[in-house]
Amino acid sequence: MKYLQRIFETPKLFFWSIKHYYKSSPMMFVVTYILTITTSLFYLGYVKLQANLIDSFSHIQSGFEVIVFPLLVFLGYTFFTDTISYIENSFADRIGSSKTEKYFTELFLHHYSNLDIGRIEQADFQDLKTKVSDRGLWQMRRVPTKIALIIAQIITLFVGIGIISTINPLAALCVVIGTIPMFLVDISYTSANTKMWDDYTTERRIFWSERNAVESKRSIQELIVSNRVSKIIIKVFRYINDNYRREISLEKKYFIPNVLAIVVSTASIGIALLFIVYQAIHGNLTAGQIVFSMGVLYQIKTSVSTTMSNLASLKEVLPYIKYTKEFFEVKPSIEHSPSAIKINESTPVEIIFEAVSFMYPGQEKTVVHNISFILHPGEKFALVGLNGAGKSTLIKLLLRMYDPTAGRILINGIDLKNIDLVSWYEYLGVLLQDSSRYEFLSIKETVQLFAKQKISDHEIHSLLASIRAESIVDETEKGLDMLQSTEYGGKELSGGQFQKIALARILARNAKFIVLDEPTSSIDALSEEKIFETLHALSKDVTMLFISHRFTTIRNAERIIVLNEGTISEQGTHKELMKNKSLYAEMYTTQVLGK
Repeated sequence: MKYLQRIFETPKLFFWSIKHYYKSSPMMFVVTYILTITTSLFYLGYVKLQANLIDSFSHIQSGFEVIVFPLLVFLGYTFFTDTISYIENSFADRIGSSKTEKYFTELFLHHYSNLDIGRIEQADFQDLKTKVSDRGLWQMRRVPTKIALIIAQIITLFVGIGIISTINPLAALCVVIGTIPMFLVDISYTSANTKMWDDYTTERRIFWSERNAVESKRSIQELIVSNRVSKIIIKVFRYINDNYRREISLEKKYFIPNVLAIVVSTASIGIALLFIVYQAIHGNLTAGQIVFSMGVLYQIKTSVSTTMSNLASLKEVLPYIKYTKEFFEVKPSIEHSPSAIKINESTPVEIIFEAVSFMYPGQEKTVVHNISFILHPGEKFALVGLNGAGKSTLIKLLLRMYDPTAGRILINGIDLKNIDLVSWYEYLGVLLQDSSRYEFLSIKETVQLFAKQKISDHEIHSLLASIRAESIVDETEKGLDMLQSTEYGGKELSGGQFQKIALARILARNAKFIVLDEPTSSIDALSEEKIFETLHALSKDVTMLFISHRFTTIRNAERIIVLNEGTISEQGTHKELMKNKSLYAEMYTTQVLGK
């Protein structure tokens, strides 16, 4: 049953790829297939006209004019076919490939960007993505052309066999049989090669991460000053050498079978020629017919070998068509309600965590247990706790990167699952712990990227001044147009300066609810104080939830929740928590008072 399913699955995958190729460019699809089929028949016409020209030479005694017309026809046909072949092989093929690549790249990026974090973080999805981005998208360019070639060569094959069968059927049969071993070897080789790529998908992902660590400006600095570059290089070279040995081993394994297949194919041509020579000796063929027969035999051999080679190549490509199709069929792990309710940006929100528990997909340990609290509109609220206590996980749940495994999160009494996420994200201003630096953008472009409406240079300067970041642009000639890295011709910024720009882009959103995860971990104390003065001076309608390990910022929060091993151990104001003399007081006195 599984074997039959695989048989029926193959044409479905090919039709799927052809359908998308047609969508990428309907005109190029039609033109490419017509040209491919047409040009495949050119050689038969070429050898026929060549045969007529040779036969005309046998009547040269009748006058030179006997060969003039066949010669002009032959030369005209050659010019016409060469021109059409150029259009098909170069012009149309390049345009078609470019359009296909553009189409699938855009489709890939659009689909990937519409998935949720929960799905993207899964290891099996990352393996699938690697297969698609590594080879799948590239292979998809080849599929429509390969199928067109197979169709064209099959048509040419039947036409050639029909022609040669009228001269000598045994000759045609010999050529066809002689190509079968080569096809079987190709099928076996491509299966082994595809399996090798599949078996080492995870290792390739690790390899590229290791290689990127060496090539990345940020990580190479740390590796160099720690004298640890060689340790990563050794791991990179180990994979390269292992992969090289695997590929060489595969090529050696199939070297002798390929040579033997070529021997059989060549012998079949020799036997077929003997049949043709036999008829020629007995005077059944003219010189032109002999040339034509040899040309048709060659075309039959070429058609069969090309068809089988392309079929073998398609068999190699088939898994990647399947991976690509599966990738585009991946659905977000977060289900969106068709009747989702939009959040009004001008409406304050009350957030309730109601007995929320969560376990990451594929994990056995619950990260947060039975969490319940209320976040009131306009409240300045902090989450604290030891590393791994579940603080960032609660923010991920609030952003609906994941759904709780138990309990629910209510926004103004409505389950977050029933809230329109686009409107919810527009309501928020979020700065995550591992936020991107966008070094390839200027400071102005970075801030404007996150603003809900275009803001002036003066407004950006005011935002930077409000968090003691104006010196970043004042010290350079390019000012706000400065790129954020010397790698792109800009200025090298410190970690604290990057955090200030990140805060500026969040402030530019004018959001009613600001979520900050370790927003000032790299910022000096004076700047940090100025930043939180600015944040606390925001409108009373602005709600703020932040995570920080720096108690100088936490103690000014209106309410603090302390997490310990995924549960709420205590909550209250700074003064109330200090009186408890529990975990919060212990962390505070250790960090701030040095006790």
